[in-house]
Amino acid sequence: MKRWYAQQAFDVAVCDFLDAAVNFPEELNIPTVLFQHNVESEIWRRHATNGSSSIKKLVYGLEFSKMQRYEREMVRRFHHVIAVSEHDKKLMSAWVDAGRLTVVPTGVDTRQFRPGPKPVENKPLVLFVGAMDWEPNVDAVEYFCSEIWPNILAKVPNAHFRIVGRNPDGRVRRLAGSSVEVTGRVPSVVDHLREAAVVVVLSGSAAELASRFMRRWQWVELWFQRQWVQRDWRFITGGTSFFGDAADNFAESVATTMQDAAARDRLESAAAELASNYGWPLIGARFGKILETVKKESVELVPSYAETSENLNTSS
Repeated sequence: MKRWYAQQAFDVAVCDFLDAAVNFPEELNIPTVLFQHNVESEIWRRHATNGSSSIKKLVYGLEFSKMQRYEREMVRRFHHVIAVSEHDKKLMSAWVDAGRLTVVPTGVDTRQFRPGPKPVENKPLVLFVGAMDWEPNVDAVEYFCSEIWPNILAKVPNAHFRIVGRNPDGRVRRLAGSSVEVTGRVPSVVDHLREAAVVVVLSGSAAELASRFMRRWQWVELWFQRQWVQRDWRFITGGTSFFGDAADNFAESVATTMQDAAARDRLESAAAELASNYGWPLIGARFGKILETVKKESVELVPSYAETSENLNTSS
């Protein structure tokens, strides 16, 4: 990396994820963009706020403080930062001029993730998809199974909840039972998404939900959101939001959607239409334009190759 930067081997460089920043030299003499898929310190802050014990809250709080210092330093260091949501951009604008932050929502492969044939049998299947070793997802399905799922079963006794995702934590595996299935890693989530009557998705904000889970829009009938502080729920159906502050309200929404095929068809159509605006060609072109802009605007900010070589020779 140091040699490539010294040689200015590229027009622009991209640091994909915060954890890759350690590989970049301190002196960035090539226009360099940090692609932030998350605001990592915010995840630790949520852990510290909602830890299940005082010890966990203390440990998470320490990790939050360390991560925030490091993340703030990295965000300021790079010439430009790309966020995946307005929510993340707002958080990072406290550390750096907002003009150095741009939002590019997550794209979706609309050729792979597209509406398929209607299932012959309409199963009352509720689906959750996510990395099941990630604490927010673990917390979400635990809460869903303890506070919401019993209410859904009371309304739809033959309903089935399937948790799909790699590396299920022990707390997740213990949720498996007669009406709850934990699959672990699967070759593809497409068939599971097409089979489901309702898909539920966790997110920290509506903006994050719209950007990070766009590839699910092709089939999603109902999403749920758990706010980490208020612990209320938002129901998003086909672009329309319904607010509720109780688990039984959410259970009612899930049960009603499972039993109303016409409503699901309407929501599927709205979801597919929305997803069509986030195909990879469109998102990729937007990403590329930002890199071109950063390249042009950073010319005066980035040390020349000659200056860099001189500095390297002097330091050696």
